[in-house]
Amino acid sequence: MLAANAILTGSLALRVWRQSQVPGRRAFAGTMMALAIWAGGYAFETLAPSVEAKTAWLRVENLGIVTLVPLFFLFALRYTGGSVAASRWALGFVSVAAAVLLLGIAAPWAANVYYLAGMVWPGLASSVDFTPLAFGVLGLVYGVGVFRLRLFDIVPLARDAVLEGLPDVVLVLDSDDRVADLNKAAAGLLGASRASLAGRRAEEALGCLPALADCVAETHDGQRTVEMPGTPPRWIEVAVSPLHDRLGGRTGRVVVARDVSGRHQAGEQIRLLSAAIGSAASAVSISDPKGVCLWVNPAFTRITGYAPEEIVGQPLSRLKSGAHDEAFYASLWATILAGEAWHGEIVNRHRDGHLYTEEQTISPVRDEAGVITHFVAVKQDVSERRRMEEGLRTANETLKAQLAEIEALQAKLRDQALRDPLTGVFNRRFLAETLARETARARRDSRAYAVVILDLDHFKRVNDTHGHEAGDRVLVAAAELLRSHTREGDLVCRYGGEEFVVLMPGSSAVSAARRAELWRAALEMQRFRFKGGDVTVTLSAGAACFPDDGVDGEAILRAADEALYRAKADGRNRVMTYSR
Repeated sequence: MLAANAILTGSLALRVWRQSQVPGRRAFAGTMMALAIWAGGYAFETLAPSVEAKTAWLRVENLGIVTLVPLFFLFALRYTGGSVAASRWALGFVSVAAAVLLLGIAAPWAANVYYLAGMVWPGLASSVDFTPLAFGVLGLVYGVGVFRLRLFDIVPLARDAVLEGLPDVVLVLDSDDRVADLNKAAAGLLGASRASLAGRRAEEALGCLPALADCVAETHDGQRTVEMPGTPPRWIEVAVSPLHDRLGGRTGRVVVARDVSGRHQAGEQIRLLSAAIGSAASAVSISDPKGVCLWVNPAFTRITGYAPEEIVGQPLSRLKSGAHDEAFYASLWATILAGEAWHGEIVNRHRDGHLYTEEQTISPVRDEAGVITHFVAVKQDVSERRRMEEGLRTANETLKAQLAEIEALQAKLRDQALRDPLTGVFNRRFLAETLARETARARRDSRAYAVVILDLDHFKRVNDTHGHEAGDRVLVAAAELLRSHTREGDLVCRYGGEEFVVLMPGSSAVSAARRAELWRAALEMQRFRFKGGDVTVTLSAGAACFPDDGVDGEAILRAADEALYRAKADGRNRVMTYSR
């Protein structure tokens, strides 16, 4: 629409330029050409793919914007012979021509109000400025007047209709910098009536706006942007154009001011965002819906190795490493084409050929109609982090294995500290600890326990006759016999030399003696074959019970030992219970 408007108004400008000598024809043609530049610049700004391109076309667009109103005003002056006051009599002209004039100016006025309303109340109006399209309507209406209604014959009406309807501030200064004329927007900005401002010097008339007054005083030809203090501050774009008479003499200036706060803020936001993205540590790329790269930031080059000129215009799929199958990429595309963000890790290939892992988020960008127009990918190289994590995981597994080995060794050492290394049963130290715990438990629960002390009879003969290796075999066999013929809760200990102690929780002395008799009989039946002949080994045992035979563990052990002594004194190979 903007491009068509540019072509239409440009054609109208050429057509008017070729007309016969009519007052103001060149100024009107220039006005239409400025409108064509505005619309064309706006069209290319909309189509531009990058911030830099948009900025360039915005400058072209502004060239048309700032020259449009001065040229139109110059056209009015040319037609009226340079007298602003002469335009007043045009209000009495033919009603048809006046209606055409007012119809033309209504379109850009309404379009600009509609656009500005969107800045004040977002959502109320469109964010697209339709003013150049509306001015195109104005050009068409005036074109009809030029060729059909001879609008140039009643052109003085244009000054009041156009300038009064413009939202931009228009101020006409004479050669002495006095206010010769101003439109309604200027009077509203200065907060005074046109009658009170006419004839006053520019610095006096603009006294309420010092920044604008200084800008007008310092600028005689050109364009500047002025910051107006306030909360928030406003930005005014000021264009000053000199006026000359028919002989080329300078007669004054035309000042056109426009509030560009919204555009300035948008430009500032674009500048800040561009700076932030440009300095970001994460790589950022923008692609079209087909995955063709449109823009990358410096971090992208640092991570991938591809300079912007090498990747822009190329499909981003050239980074593929082959580490993922087609199903992986199909799932990714299905997600982003559905309008959802995709997040995950991808193994890509660097420009120099090595593989790297990047953590990536791809987000779709929609236009106002909800159609996906771009994809923005933010990614960072996590290869080093993954290598560190893998190294940490390996070190952790190694540490776990070492800890398990240490724990096993500690358990083995603990077991060795508590067990007799020859027979494998518990040692005297563990017996003392267990006996103390069992005594405390028996007192608390009011229950009994029995202790049996066993001694192998004439064990010294076995060592002296057959050697210590034979004696060790007898000790191991005796320990295995006791261990295999005791209850799960009983404790078998080697007390020293050929002596063993069996702790039997919950048992009486009589029950313990009966069990010891079974051990004695079983051992007596065993035959040990040595080189010197077969050997039979017997044992003697003494049994005592807590609390009947003593108040603590030591006392019970002494009582059981006394019973053992009596068994040996009575001829050995027998079991005795303690008796007072």
